[in-house]
Amino acid sequence: MPEGKPELSLDEEIYCRGKRKKVTVDSCETNFVDANALEDKNSACYRCPKGREVRVSLADDVNKKDE
Repeated sequence: MPEGKPELSLDEEIYCRGKRKKVTVDSCETNFVDANALEDKNSACYRCPKGREVRVSLADDVNKKDE
């Protein structure tokens, strides 16, 4: 996510357009990583732009904490 956006917490709920329901950030990231690692093209999470955004945001948050 671009700078200036608040950090995501893992238990925060976000709306998933692919699944058409609210999911936690934790489940979004887990499902996104699993679907792409296993190349599960039938999954709504495969190459999901929101999942990618969440993944990058969480990785950035970890990198900021390490500094």
